[in-house]
Amino acid sequence: MIKVSNWSTFQSYKDRRPPWIRFHRTILDDYKFQSLSVESRAILPMLWLLACEDKDPTSGIIPYDYDEITFRLRTSIDIVTECILELQGADFIECSETVEIRNETVTPETETETETENKALTSSVDDTRLMVDTWNRMASDYGLTKVQKLTKARKAKAVARLKDCGGLEGWDAALEKVAKTPGLLGQAGGNWKASFDFLLQESSFVKLMEGSYDNWTDTRRGGGVDVVAQALSEIETERNGT
Repeated sequence: MIKVSNWSTFQSYKDRRPPWIRFHRTILDDYKFQSLSVESRAILPMLWLLACEDKDPTSGIIPYDYDEITFRLRTSIDIVTECILELQGADFIECSETVEIRNETVTPETETETETENKALTSSVDDTRLMVDTWNRMASDYGLTKVQKLTKARKAKAVARLKDCGGLEGWDAALEKVAKTPGLLGQAGGNWKASFDFLLQESSFVKLMEGSYDNWTDTRRGGGVDVVAQALSEIETERNGT
């Protein structure tokens, strides 16, 4: 179950479900909110609106599973998963129970289920730190930029990439591919080099694992220019949040 933290600040009605929420302009200067990724800042108000639809207007519960949330927000399941992880880490939402959508009944988790979930989350966080460690070792060997801080946004994306590649072994395989690709190391006639954030992008990571960068050996050759432009386009897209 997903529950909005401090729900009473957004919804004060106890006997009806109005089609609106209270959205304070102080959010503009909320450090925790503005520190979120662009995607999470966009999705959080939508989650607040979904919480209005629970049969108990005081609960703050979002009465839907991930698939239905994905449909309602017209986005992808990967984006929803990454944003919910980030929002939970920033204490904007709580994920501690499950919801049965068909009969709209809320079923609290057992203590064992909660403990299992917490252990899985802790394990994922520990794995993301190992991801940074292995990246920094490779970065030191090949002159790439080291990671100085594992932000909440980076953690969320790192967890998603671990899921994509099947764990730390898959991550190590991805770094091996980076080490074998001159264009990603700035050794193909250009100054651009791959970064940790570049590798955390879903589109960049998929292309790397599928071999799209394997022939990036010389930007002075016809095929290489397209790969450079593609990589730079992906970086610009990530910066613009589109």
